[in-house]
Amino acid sequence: MIFYNLLIKIRIIINKKSDRDFIKRLYNFSVQTSRFINKLAAKRFYWSIGDQLLRSATSVGANIAEVQGASSKKIFINFYHYAFKSFNETIYWLEVIAGC
Repeated sequence: MIFYNLLIKIRIIINKKSDRDFIKRLYNFSVQTSRFINKLAAKRFYWSIGDQLLRSATSVGANIAEVQGASSKKIFINFYHYAFKSFNETIYWLEVIAGC
């Protein structure tokens, strides 16, 4: 219940800044990440890491966009939870690339 209340507060903040603007920024993040991945060296290591990075980075925006049509509290919570997890995973993969 605490997590749900936190998500409601986040949702209110997002609504104040406009859902469309927030989703557009996440879309731009996905596009920029995709362009970054395309510029990585053509090595097997970067193919694998780049694939993971692509999946996690694009998943953030996709899950936030999907929550717009949530039909229940459970679905609402799940999509935000998946988005947060994907964001953390994206940070991890960027740190791995930065460390190599």
